[in-house]
Amino acid sequence: MGKAIAPSYLRFREAHHAIAQMFASGWTISKVSRETGYSRRRLNIMLADPAFQDLVAEKAKGNEEKLDEYADRFHELHFGSMLLAAQEINSALQESIASGERLPMRELLAIAKDGADRFGYSAKTVKVNVNADFAMRLDAAIDRSAKVIEHVAPTPPPSAPAVQRSPAQPAARLPKVGPSFIRALGR
Repeated sequence: MGKAIAPSYLRFREAHHAIAQMFASGWTISKVSRETGYSRRRLNIMLADPAFQDLVAEKAKGNEEKLDEYADRFHELHFGSMLLAAQEINSALQESIASGERLPMRELLAIAKDGADRFGYSAKTVKVNVNADFAMRLDAAIDRSAKVIEHVAPTPPPSAPAVQRSPAQPAARLPKVGPSFIRALGR
């Protein structure tokens, strides 16, 4: 059996790996150029290289995995914080009820409003104005465009005499043309 061939992007120098990481992170050519000192032309040439594109894709795959991991951890911490805060609010409410001490109405309203908002019962409503007669207007436009306009040329009034020309009289005067034009027509 033959030796396995390593991907071509592994043969790049460390500087190229760093540049690929920058592109994989979403940096623009201008920003990479400012940070590394490479010219924009050189960076464009690098980006056109299929092996470098593979390297950027590999770095991006690693970035996505890291971002997913960080996002999962962030969501776990945030959800845990929300649960602790909800437990503290619940404990404070229970203590106020047990001691006979009432919390101010604005605090109770803020708690209720925030909870309702989290479960989809927002205090603000969004009004959407949809023009529902669009289909009717489209149908009317189609009907109008399908109509054929018929037009009959008006007949001259009977009082006007019809003009008749004799065969010797030409219908219209032709423009004068030069001899070179006549020769060209004869060819």
